[in-house]
Amino acid sequence: MSGNLSRYATVSLTLVVAVGLFQSLLHFQLGNGFYTLPSIGAWIFLIRLISLTASLYLMLYFRQRHYQLVFLTGILSTVATFGGFIFLWIRFLNPEVASYSSGIFLLIIATNIVYAGSLILSPSSRHLWFKVGGFLTLGLGLMQMIVTVGYMDIQLISSPSALTTIGPWITLVTSVVPIPFILHFLQETLPRSVNEKGTNSFSFADALMGLEIILFLLILVSGVKLASESYNQLHVTSKALLLALPFKSGSYINSRGDTLLYRLMEPLGYDPNKTYPLVVCLPYSCRQDNVGQVEACPPAQWLSREQNRTKYPTFVFVPRCPPGTGWGGVSQTGSVDTLTIEAILALDKYYTIDPQRRYVTGVSRGGYGSWHFISTRPDLFAAAIPVCGAGNPVYAPLVTGVAVWAFHGAKDRNVPVEGSRAMITAIRAAGGHPRYTEFSGGGHYIWADVANTPGVLEWLFAQKKHQKKLNQ
Repeated sequence: MSGNLSRYATVSLTLVVAVGLFQSLLHFQLGNGFYTLPSIGAWIFLIRLISLTASLYLMLYFRQRHYQLVFLTGILSTVATFGGFIFLWIRFLNPEVASYSSGIFLLIIATNIVYAGSLILSPSSRHLWFKVGGFLTLGLGLMQMIVTVGYMDIQLISSPSALTTIGPWITLVTSVVPIPFILHFLQETLPRSVNEKGTNSFSFADALMGLEIILFLLILVSGVKLASESYNQLHVTSKALLLALPFKSGSYINSRGDTLLYRLMEPLGYDPNKTYPLVVCLPYSCRQDNVGQVEACPPAQWLSREQNRTKYPTFVFVPRCPPGTGWGGVSQTGSVDTLTIEAILALDKYYTIDPQRRYVTGVSRGGYGSWHFISTRPDLFAAAIPVCGAGNPVYAPLVTGVAVWAFHGAKDRNVPVEGSRAMITAIRAAGGHPRYTEFSGGGHYIWADVANTPGVLEWLFAQKKHQKKLNQ
């Protein structure tokens, strides 16, 4: 094996640490919002390849040093980890396999713990930094085990928000695990007798470094893009400011001190002697500020167009969900649904809102929330337009009195179309008459198709509570 192997391993592992710390920084700033960035898929793919090359360098070293147990368990851990990444990709393409996730992740974690044990207990532990690396790997595995089991049985952890808090810390620990291995390679020079063996390993290691250089250049480009997207999440852009201009900034604080920030657009020519409908528009992403949620809510933007404001005078309420939360209906995710309902009702104290004409709509996370709101408070809403969302069919009998027009893309890979189909089928079986439009060639981003569907707003504003719904 070439004496370059130690240097190659050092460079590769250092890149893993640098990339991990960069990701950890963004994860702490954005919370789970980090995983909603547009370029996150390419980023995760690249870091998995970089981690794979670093692991291969370690396995080459263990094999040449005849640390057979560490080599075998390391290979097992590497294969399982990379296999887990492949599974995540398959799950993205075929969401129906998601039920196997927890079991597969536990299997991967178990292989990592076995690998950690071999570093601690095998002859390789004579090297201090390998033993330290083993304990770090073991600690990481136990953290991952707790979180995975916590998702399987939420009672083991106090709340879903606690799981969200743990996530960035796991990212940080993962990023520092290679440091002891780097320190080992920095202080070691391979004996000449070892260097002269295994010429096949030379060429493989050199080729691996060539791949590493390519990955380094790609990760630089991806990192710059990811940092730019993160900046836009954390800072108010000129576009977001422009879209939020028609909306006043507001906040609601309940008796417990819980605060909900929101934007509210009043009807054009608002007359307090008249009553107006209220459209609750639920954004698809969480924001740090009280401006950007309008940018994350296509229905609110649609209703704020001059022609729509003129034709349909209405209040438009756009609440903000803090990072790591949502509007309800999404398992293992914190929710501000109760606080939002309280804020909606509190508006009646200050504005003349028609209680028979409250509506709710949203896309993606907001689509989930739309189904959830009418399922838990069907008395409050006259109609809903859930887009690319999903609900719980158990609540279908409660929703039959609410007018529903749902939209979904048949090829949606983010939120499977079965979520809307199941709700529509269940409501119809319970005696309701919801409308449902499915775009056969549409994916997750179908809002333009929804906005171009004739009669959507006319249908929405024709709905009232305590009358026969105009669904037919």
